[in-house]
Amino acid sequence: APNIFDNVAYYLYPKVNIPEAKESSSFVYNPILGKGYLYGGLNTMMKNRIWEFDSNTLQWKKIIAKNIPTVTKQRHSHSSCLFGNKLYFYGGVGKSGEYSFCPDLESFNLNTKMWDTPTITSNLFKRRRNHICVQIGNQMIIHGGTTEDYTFLNDCFIYNFDNNKISNIMAVETSSMTLPYVAFHSACVVAKQEVIYSNKNQI
Repeated sequence: APNIFDNVAYYLYPKVNIPEAKESSSFVYNPILGKGYLYGGLNTMMKNRIWEFDSNTLQWKKIIAKNIPTVTKQRHSHSSCLFGNKLYFYGGVGKSGEYSFCPDLESFNLNTKMWDTPTITSNLFKRRRNHICVQIGNQMIIHGGTTEDYTFLNDCFIYNFDNNKISNIMAVETSSMTLPYVAFHSACVVAKQEVIYSNKNQI
């Protein structure tokens, strides 16, 4: 892929067939294929489109789904990750008849272009928005966020892609270090460890 920071094409990409301006969407990137996926978000209305960005050609392409999500039709302030040929979207604020916090997990198969709702064998998830999730191996790790009454969270969960099970991570706290109650933060994986950067803490 070209170095987009040194390539003038970064500033001159086509002004047509690009995503609309919006906030609180999610973006995940596959470095092997050189493709990224943008989903959801909010401008004057909530969005449910998936856009694919090819870093080799610097072109966007709208992905046309063959069905619609079963539970949440649109969402923003959610999290997303990529595992195999599927995109996973969790939480946030969504619309399924009315606007509300989403407790559900939806997946989208990039090969078949079909939405699916995994059957989760636990009710540990709390409704949340502005949290983070990362994929490590066959697991998705979810941390923090805010609840419907704007309470900041510090819980951490693992979702297993293979068996759809959720478990609670019981981190060790000491007198000098406690788990932060945090939202609006970001995270990435470095050497199979999750690194969290905090943006807003509950005081």
